[in-house]
Amino acid sequence: MNHGTGVYLTRMARLEKQFSSLYRQASNSFGMADCTAWMLYFLHVAGKPLTQQELVERMMFPKQTIHSAVERLLAAGEITLDAVPNTRNCKNILLTDTGRARVLSSVARLREAEERAVKKMGRDKMEQYLSIQEELLDGIRAEFAAEGLVDGKDGEAAK
Repeated sequence: MNHGTGVYLTRMARLEKQFSSLYRQASNSFGMADCTAWMLYFLHVAGKPLTQQELVERMMFPKQTIHSAVERLLAAGEITLDAVPNTRNCKNILLTDTGRARVLSSVARLREAEERAVKKMGRDKMEQYLSIQEELLDGIRAEFAAEGLVDGKDGEAAK
């Protein structure tokens, strides 16, 4: 392995772990598991109801983990499920008044803090940051596919 690239990869991995730790600490401060906090976060920012499948795709958590979080939020009266017309078993996840209150006291605050941090970075730096991250993701995905570690463009695990 090239020691120059190894330094970058190690630094990148450390930063990713620090981001994860930071969000986990925030979730814990709200008395929530990571998955629950992220679920409420995505329901909050989506501006529309989401299905469990849409949450799986956005959150990158295992389907069963999201299902368990949905069950806990249902039991707590923070969400309801509403059948999507013309589907067999698809349901939208809707926040109840209790759920909206929890969002406002938790992940909405987190989102506002993120927005302030992004504004401080500025548009040009954020565009550059995202562009570089997307380019690196595409490159790593292609190299993983070449190694047979993932299939295709979406990065699913190889069978």
